[in-house]
Amino acid sequence: FPQEIGDGEFLVRGQTAAGRYIQVIYIIRSDEEIDYERLSLVDMITLTDSEETVLYIIHARELTAREKIKFRRNR
Repeated sequence: FPQEIGDGEFLVRGQTAAGRYIQVIYIIRSDEEIDYERLSLVDMITLTDSEETVLYIIHARELTAREKIKFRRNR
C-alpha cells in the first residue's frame, strides 16, 4: 500500500514481474493542477481527451539488501 511521506508525495515498495524489488516515490495531480504550458502538444491532447488524474514519478530505485529483507518480513 502507498505510504504518504508529505507534500502530497507517496512511497510504494514492491516486486516487479521480473522479480526485482523497487521503491517508487510519486505525486498525483488532478487535471486542474497540471501546468499545460510545460507540456508537449501530444501530452496536452492526451490529457484533454482523458478525465483521469496524472501520476508523476519523482524517484525510482532498487531496494538495498537490508530493505529487501525488511520488505519480505513485513509482507
